[in-house]
Amino acid sequence: EQSNMLEFWQVSCTPGEIESNARYIRFNIKPYFMDGERKLLIQMVDVSKSLLYDKMSAETEFLSLINATVSHEMKNPLNSILNQNLNLETIIEDTKAALDEFRTKVVTCNDFNDSLSLIEDRRPGFEEIASKFADRIKKIGKELSLCSKIQRSSSKFLHHQINCMMDYASITSGTFKHNTKQIFDVKEALQ
Repeated sequence: EQSNMLEFWQVSCTPGEIESNARYIRFNIKPYFMDGERKLLIQMVDVSKSLLYDKMSAETEFLSLINATVSHEMKNPLNSILNQNLNLETIIEDTKAALDEFRTKVVTCNDFNDSLSLIEDRRPGFEEIASKFADRIKKIGKELSLCSKIQRSSSKFLHHQINCMMDYASITSGTFKHNTKQIFDVKEALQ
């Protein structure tokens, strides 16, 4: 009856840090009976490569998770920046239109019967002041346009980089789906 009561033990000793040049041994201990005497069969198995592989797999999975999380967390503020760029462009265009209207109606208008109160209340030097003001606003508009162009280009490039990070994360996790739509205009990015 004792020979039918075999037991199996497995002992593993794994330190916290797995070093690539260290050896890790797993002991399998199995009792058995021979000639009425209880004996132990001890099997030593080198599990160094298996532990190293498990460690590298865990690190890769962790890096992919961080990559996906960071990419996603960067995407929300970037979308906000891109949206604000569109708003800024609209403001710049509205400012240019208002400036053109101001120049047309105030600076170059010679009709003193115009209903605009500014024209009716002309004082000496008004046209010169209005012209300088309009030139200054135009300069500010050009600077805003340049800043907007740089910001838009940089935001689109960052958007592309984040998409690449997210694609990499989905490739490593095995969930990648091919997307053929154009992300950004190459000519615009190079300008």
